[in-house]
Amino acid sequence: MKKRYLIFLLFFNIFILSGCGNNENNSNEINYTANKTSTSVPSENNTAQSLTAENNTDSTNENSINSDNSNKPDEPNDSNKSEDKQPESIITEFSTQIKTKSSNRATNIKITCSKLNGTIVKPGEEFSFCKKIGISKESEGYKKADVIVGKKVIQALGGGNCQVSTTLYNAVLQVPELTVTERHPHGKKVNYVPEGKDAAIAHGSKDLKFKNNSDKNLKIYASSDGAHVYIKLAFA
Repeated sequence: MKKRYLIFLLFFNIFILSGCGNNENNSNEINYTANKTSTSVPSENNTAQSLTAENNTDSTNENSINSDNSNKPDEPNDSNKSEDKQPESIITEFSTQIKTKSSNRATNIKITCSKLNGTIVKPGEEFSFCKKIGISKESEGYKKADVIVGKKVIQALGGGNCQVSTTLYNAVLQVPELTVTERHPHGKKVNYVPEGKDAAIAHGSKDLKFKNNSDKNLKIYASSDGAHVYIKLAFA
């Protein structure tokens, strides 16, 4: 009886030891399988996060491209290019010195130059200085200055205008295509051009006129810096 009991205990211990070894191996195998699965197959959450990250990356790249494009200058538009204009050909210029220190005279000369500047005389057209400049008016800024009337010098609005007309006259004389049709000398010698080269004006009695005999527009440039009167003529 004791022998049977001992044999039973021996086989029972062997059975238990054999079972424990198998359970540990099975447990390790299960853990290894679980770990292997979790590293090789992403969960749904991980997949969603990965796709979101990719979408965000694509969006960032797209924004980056758009940003780069927005910083690039616009391509030149041929329709916005201005046509090349032919430069005007200055054919002659003439200047006279203002020898008096009258500020009123200098003011009158500048006003008259501004009226004359940019005038276009078309082919076959006759230019009239008096018609272009008009009567000197105080409302336009003209002041009283020396004016030669006959052989006398008086104070009148627009004193100094004759120096502008005289400067223009001398410029016109240098262009063969321009013909002077009216010109009058002063009753007294002036100090800004040689004798016989002046051109007096007086509305209603004296004018400076010339005709453009060329086939081009004539453009008149007139200016004054307070010390000189400048006239330039160009075919435009």
